[in-house]
Amino acid sequence: MLNLNGEVSFEKCVIDKLGIIPLSVWKLAPDTKYRELKNKLENDGATRVGTFKGASDSENELGFAVSVFNPVLAELLIRGYTLKPNSNVYDPFAGGIPRAWATCSQGHNYFGVEIRQDQILENLRVAEKLHIKPFYLLGSSTEQNGLPNNSMDLSVACPPYYDLETYNGGEKDLSMLPTYGDFLREIKKCIQVTFNVLKDDGFVVWVVGNFRDNKGRIVDFRGDLVKLFEEVGFHWYDDVVYYKDFKKAVLRVDLFEQSRKNVKTHEYIMVFKKTYNKVGKDEVDLE
Repeated sequence: MLNLNGEVSFEKCVIDKLGIIPLSVWKLAPDTKYRELKNKLENDGATRVGTFKGASDSENELGFAVSVFNPVLAELLIRGYTLKPNSNVYDPFAGGIPRAWATCSQGHNYFGVEIRQDQILENLRVAEKLHIKPFYLLGSSTEQNGLPNNSMDLSVACPPYYDLETYNGGEKDLSMLPTYGDFLREIKKCIQVTFNVLKDDGFVVWVVGNFRDNKGRIVDFRGDLVKLFEEVGFHWYDDVVYYKDFKKAVLRVDLFEQSRKNVKTHEYIMVFKKTYNKVGKDEVDLE
């Protein structure tokens, strides 16, 4: 991209360095790179078909009712928030392979906590084909799982949205808790563990969205998370709207006349920072 003087534009330089223009709205439309990466990573959510509450049989069969993390977004987040080579990246809600791939393929070390053994085995199978070596911990992210305090440079994650998707991971599965209040109490433990393992001045980047409860009311999950992070001792550092240009969302717009509810096509990229302060919060041993 050249300007009127035939010089390389500032925007081109920024994109070459970061992969995106860092504005407060990130628009990542599905493109050739997205489709290629999705196929390369075998990122189809096969281990979680049927986990979305209220999904129809046809939606499950077509894969519409499975949440998968955008590998292009994962690549951008790791690229933008790792501040040095060979960084340690902590993911308390590992899920599929995209964030592990984005971390390891850029020369960093991935540590992911996952509650489902079958998901870890599937990830390791794909990782071997990709020639990467992520490290997985089988367990609950409410526990520190042997990770040392102040050992991680960055944490990137996409947390569960309470019981919107049930993972059937046993008694410590956060999506199986009886109330939203119970869920938030456990999420706070996950945030505390993240605070413990993160180095001073480290970043936490969570991709989240609000959702509706079983009565159709919006749950301000984003707002609740801000409160929990600040209670633990983090500083809310930045906030980005992540716009997802889903073609299949257009198929649902006719429902507006019935419900007067707009089709949701965005989430939030929430950035928090651990700034050490001797007068403030300190690490808490949860084990």
